[in-house]
Amino acid sequence: MKRELTAIWLGTALAALAQVFLPAWPWLGGAKPPLTAVCAVYWALNASSPGRMWQGVFWAAVLHDAFTPGRPGAALLAYPIAVLPALRARFDVFAEKPATQVLFGGIGAGAAAAGIGLFYALTRQRSFFFDASAWLRIAGEAVLGALTLPLIAPLLDAWRRQSRRSRA
Repeated sequence: MKRELTAIWLGTALAALAQVFLPAWPWLGGAKPPLTAVCAVYWALNASSPGRMWQGVFWAAVLHDAFTPGRPGAALLAYPIAVLPALRARFDVFAEKPATQVLFGGIGAGAAAAGIGLFYALTRQRSFFFDASAWLRIAGEAVLGALTLPLIAPLLDAWRRQSRRSRA
């Protein structure tokens, strides 16, 4: 079990570092690929236990807050809510199927972006009224999350399989 936790930490840390260096997409409202949110959704769908899932979500949120300008805490509030649909459906869907990953990657990334935006609005770091650019960014994060989870999931799956193999 400790090896799975190491895979969670390393996979999410590498995704957070990649997210920092990836460029923003101006035609999607300045959205960046939401790699930490996608990792949180992945762990909600695939972790071996709810405890491991919450550790993965917490770690992804901490790393997002650490590498993002603004007050910390936005992702810590938004990520657990954003992954609830994936957690609720984890035993009812095939988590390894690309269609499932596209659906939950988009839902999770869009919900995380909306939650973080709402946090910033409530703390008066951003405008309280979401204008068109804010909605475009939320939609852009959802689209990028839907496209990113199927690309990252095989890498995280390989790490999880390797951690199980080395235990045996």
